[in-house]
Amino acid sequence: MSSNAARAYRADDDFLSPATANYPNHPRFQQARTAVSEPRWRSDVLGTLESLLRMPAGWNSYGSKPMSWDAAMFGMILLNSLMKTDTPPPSVVPTAGGGLQLEWHLNKVDLEIHVTGPYEGDFWWHDHLTGEEVSGEIKSADLQALVKPMNRVGRSA
Repeated sequence: MSSNAARAYRADDDFLSPATANYPNHPRFQQARTAVSEPRWRSDVLGTLESLLRMPAGWNSYGSKPMSWDAAMFGMILLNSLMKTDTPPPSVVPTAGGGLQLEWHLNKVDLEIHVTGPYEGDFWWHDHLTGEEVSGEIKSADLQALVKPMNRVGRSA
């Protein structure tokens, strides 16, 4: 790029303009930083949830309920609380009762989290290396029982 082209580009683009000396506070910079720093699983899961939330009642031809907005949002809250940047995204599956199931079957671990609403649901996980199997209910903000299986899902075996 010639120096004249570079100057013209800077003059036309306020993001690169010397007048915008405080780049980190510029909206385009903030948007770019968010896109780069946000874990990939988040956009994948949100895209899936967006599609699932559009499914009508009876989507499975057996009179199923549409996915509950509360279940979808609580599922995202759970994931934001438990997942690390490099944790593989779950499979997101709608349930006939209007909830969702988040599933991982990798690294010799099976983990399933069934969400029916805020602080409503259950989980099950099985570690094929150790034989450990745990299940329980989600009924509070204490998600400690899910930390171990999430860590196992996220690392290579």
